[in-house]
Amino acid sequence: MATFEKTANFISGCWSGLGVGCAFVVLNLVWLGLLGWAAWYGYDSYTLSTAGKLVDGVVIGNETHSSDDGPSYSPIIEYAVDGRTYEFHSQNSADPPKYDEGEHVTLRYNPDQPDQARINDLWELWLLPAILGPSALLMALLVNGGYFVAWRRGTLFDDHSDP
Repeated sequence: MATFEKTANFISGCWSGLGVGCAFVVLNLVWLGLLGWAAWYGYDSYTLSTAGKLVDGVVIGNETHSSDDGPSYSPIIEYAVDGRTYEFHSQNSADPPKYDEGEHVTLRYNPDQPDQARINDLWELWLLPAILGPSALLMALLVNGGYFVAWRRGTLFDDHSDP
């Protein structure tokens, strides 16, 4: 019986350490992914802000999104570049709708790929990187700081399941 308990305790300790290591890796991958997404979106916004062309668009409708808080609406905007018509679906939604049907909205588009556009608005261009970037860095600080403190205290691999 003593051998079985020793084996069970050994396996439990391995799983506990493995869980700590896996959590460390996964949490770091999460904040790295968020930071990468913020950097990509920020770079894309920067490129549109500096090299993008302006075009006038018309709101042709609002897409409805449902949630527990009720509906929200994101504009669908039609615009034309070099005689070709494009549709832009905004990622940002609001309640009540920010734009009315038929309203004119200025868009920025990529001259090399006119189908890539965004509303020429501070929130549309910079909200996502402004939230995700600092949030990812804060998560990195908390995750790695917490693991560092636990490692320095020698409690990183302690089994905390006992009362």
